[in-house]
Amino acid sequence: MKYLVGIFLTMVVSFAIAADKLSLANAWVREVPPVMKNSAIFFTVKNDSDEDRIIVSASTEVASLTQVHEHTMADGMMKMREVKAGVKIPAHSSVMFKPGGYHVMLIKLNKPLPVGAEVELTLTFDDGSTLVQNVQVRPDNQLHTNDSN
Repeated sequence: MKYLVGIFLTMVVSFAIAADKLSLANAWVREVPPVMKNSAIFFTVKNDSDEDRIIVSASTEVASLTQVHEHTMADGMMKMREVKAGVKIPAHSSVMFKPGGYHVMLIKLNKPLPVGAEVELTLTFDDGSTLVQNVQVRPDNQLHTNDSN
């Protein structure tokens, strides 16, 4: 029994260390009119660890479905699709989730998201670690690159 407890504690500590090496900056949720049922979350995720990490899923309580998406150009048209294989965040690097690129899609919002409201975002990585952060709703007509959360 002590052996199993030791393994469990080692795993918990490993996940905590892995999560400490990952961080979000410039995180924001796109404001949408109350009649719209979808929105998106944008941010820069930084990986200060020595290993690549992959975001395998995202979740929130404000939408029926939360997915990692990307915009791509195909046949001269911009298309959006779910990234089922996840998004790789290289070691000692960062990846920007921005309009027209990677983003976290909030589908079928459960409630309106007024400017100033906060959404709790949970990102899950390939090693089982999670990164949880409150993200503020902001107007879509602002530049969001100069502030940090």
